[in-house]
Amino acid sequence: MGEHAARDRVILSDASGVRRTVVKDFYERFERAFSPEMAAFVAACRGEQTLSLTLADALDATRIGLAITRSLHSGLPEAV
Repeated sequence: MGEHAARDRVILSDASGVRRTVVKDFYERFERAFSPEMAAFVAACRGEQTLSLTLADALDATRIGLAITRSLHSGLPEAV
């Protein structure tokens, strides 16, 4: 996403400055986000905690994803 996007390139900006790195795949790029989500999901399946997301959240995510797909196919903006 963003300007000059590439499937395997990540641009990191923090207090240390701006640097670029290359990742092998999608999972490696987003592992730090997926790992806590997966742990929370497993804990909910075990009855150890409740899910923080609702069915309404899932419906909204689906609605947004479908609007993105329509926009990609038509080249036009979609209302969300």
